[in-house]
Amino acid sequence: MPSKFIHKEDCVEDGLSIGIRQTRSGKYWWQARIYWKQQRKYDWHSLKLEYRDNKDNLIEARRKARKVYKSFIDRVMLNLHPKQDLTVERVVGDFLAEAEGLAGSNEANIQKGLEPRFKLVGKGTKPITLTRFLEIDQLTKTYVQPYFEDNSLWTRNIRTIQQRELVGYANWINQTRFLSEYGREIQVSPSRINKGITVIRLIWEYSMRKGFVDWVPNIDRPDANLEKRSRKVLDEPTYFKIVKQARLDSEKEINHEYHRDLSEQFYIWIKFLSWSGVRPSSGWTDRTLLRWSDIEIINEGTDSELWFINRTEKTQDFGDDPAKYIIQKPVIPDLKRLKLLYKERGISDPEFIFCHTKNGARGAAQGEVIKSFRRQWENLLTQIGIPNPKHAPQSERLSPYSIRGFYITMRLRYGKMNIDQIASACNTSAAMVRRIYRDWDIEQETESLTKGIPNYDESRQRRESANVI
Repeated sequence: MPSKFIHKEDCVEDGLSIGIRQTRSGKYWWQARIYWKQQRKYDWHSLKLEYRDNKDNLIEARRKARKVYKSFIDRVMLNLHPKQDLTVERVVGDFLAEAEGLAGSNEANIQKGLEPRFKLVGKGTKPITLTRFLEIDQLTKTYVQPYFEDNSLWTRNIRTIQQRELVGYANWINQTRFLSEYGREIQVSPSRINKGITVIRLIWEYSMRKGFVDWVPNIDRPDANLEKRSRKVLDEPTYFKIVKQARLDSEKEINHEYHRDLSEQFYIWIKFLSWSGVRPSSGWTDRTLLRWSDIEIINEGTDSELWFINRTEKTQDFGDDPAKYIIQKPVIPDLKRLKLLYKERGISDPEFIFCHTKNGARGAAQGEVIKSFRRQWENLLTQIGIPNPKHAPQSERLSPYSIRGFYITMRLRYGKMNIDQIASACNTSAAMVRRIYRDWDIEQETESLTKGIPNYDESRQRRESANVI
């Protein structure tokens, strides 16, 4: 049983007094006593200050008591319990828990054929998906929580944090060393910094809705600078080298059956990207994995047979129909051959277009998705004499995503589609095609640029000749 509170003095603040209590060690420690009018009872709070019988010690006790009293009143005015935890750590935890719950409710509604309607924050936002929750959770743990911890904000009362303590977020990101899952140092892109800023604002919007704060921070966002961040251009000679080398590798006599299968799958994967223009999956987001069930075949078995693939990608809003890409004829025989390969390996009904044909290394089981061909891609580039420089920015590295840019450029150049058409066909924006993807080469476009231009001088000469005659 705690020792008796020994009253020392009443403070100027209404209902606040200070006193001391004796601990089991025999020492006395200061406490604040606050009368809670609404509940008609007292609340005691340790001031974490040992009692000394001198004026300076008393002044320090008064200062600490006023700080406790202010925190108490702040919570009571917000209709919160006086001891409710308002640290950033607790608020972020509650924010993520509510986000996950709302996302789960939306997914459940969709399964029942109902409209998703639960939003994380107020007007102008869309219902939250599980995918969006997972993105927010990952951004919080990787880029937001470390910022709060490094700047001594994580255990602070969120009500005490000021705008000036948040505006340095972008600079902190740029000065902090981040590593990829493979231990390689990475540079955080401006778009990801902006996403981190959005998460911080969401946390504050959530807190404002709960009544914890009455403002939302305005944090300077870095320029995305998409032109400078464009991917390295995959030109035609390099593309043909890549395809040729992948084909040669797939035709090599390899003793190990699994590696022989993997080599052929890699070649088909390159062709599939080349003749569909889909965004390559990173392998970590379930909805973007390539599945056989996403393929739609029209007029199967006829001369007018057409193949399409339906994709749910990052540009899709919640509830939108999947984007539809055409799978062009040059790769269709390869996909049919891939199905036969799986049948030969005893995989009767594979879920994924690219899956392990055997129980592989690192615990991969037969039939499981091949998450990435990253190692095969890097080895291939080395084989053809253009290895990616280590730690180079994406503008200096060829990635599988470059094949998508190549596909779009070729459709513009040889398919004679216009920018709006190819943007629609590839589930992107015309602005993005102009800013990132299009490899405009005026020499190669000369024929298109000059087609249909009348020769005014020649027409004028004919008229003049007719007048002479």
